Amino acid sequence: MLEDEELYWYKRAHENWLHKGDNNTDYFHRIANGRKMKNTIISLMDGDQNIEGDDNLIKHATSYYKQLFGLAPGNTFPTYHNLWKEGELFTDADNDFY
Repeated sequence: MLEDEELYWYKRAHENWLHKGDNNTDYFHRIANGRKMKNTIISLMDGDQNIEGDDNLIKHATSYYKQLFGLAPGNTFPTYHNLWKEGELFTDADNDFY
């Protein structure tokens, strides 16, 4: 029963979009603007700190993901110059392919 009702509303919404939303109409602009407003991040809370402004949000998100996915301190491994044989190494000319 629920699947039938969901299917009905899905078809109805799709039909409504086809009739009202495919053209440059007021309906189309209301939907697009509403979606943009819904998906816009105005501020973030980091503990007790409220972060606002595009530049501050970008800096905070960048540092957060660098810390999350970046190298952990002491988690590097050394590579040795003589690890590969002479014919296995790439030259600077190989790197300048593009």
